[in-house]
Amino acid sequence: MLLPGSPAPTLRIETVAHGPYDLAQYAPPGGTLLAFYRGAHCPLCRSQLKELDDRIGDFAIRGVRLLALSGDVRERAAQLAEEMQIIRLPIGFGLDLRVARDDWGLFLSTAREGTEEPEIFSEPGLFWVRQDGTVSFSVLHSLPFMRPTADQILKAMDFTLSKGFAPRGSYTGVLP
Repeated sequence: MLLPGSPAPTLRIETVAHGPYDLAQYAPPGGTLLAFYRGAHCPLCRSQLKELDDRIGDFAIRGVRLLALSGDVRERAAQLAEEMQIIRLPIGFGLDLRVARDDWGLFLSTAREGTEEPEIFSEPGLFWVRQDGTVSFSVLHSLPFMRPTADQILKAMDFTLSKGFAPRGSYTGVLP
């Protein structure tokens, strides 16, 4: 399990229109918000990515870079970006599902019969990786619903930064 406060796993991925992305090579002052999404087949993912694209300036003002990524192939990711008119938000593609599950702790699902879902894909997750490379917070889902809005994410970031709020949820000690 990837615990808050621990170093983020290695992440290198190609993007549709923004070149290769290496989490370790680019550390903006406000960190990086990684939005793992299910794939182009998911209407809720499409809405979330469009909202993040529309609000990317609000994150940039805080020094936060955004990256959306999935296991989709380049063609599906590019089609999603074009159909949704996602211009500013980097869209990563080709996420290795072993990395998604074993390194980032994402849930994996199999395609439902009669859908356009990939055979196996990851469920959504958000990770805020601070400039020092540690995970500040994560939000994991085992289904496509109940995602925080951009406003909720920004408020959490603002509170965390203004109060010096330490990452929570990292206790691994003995329980009573």
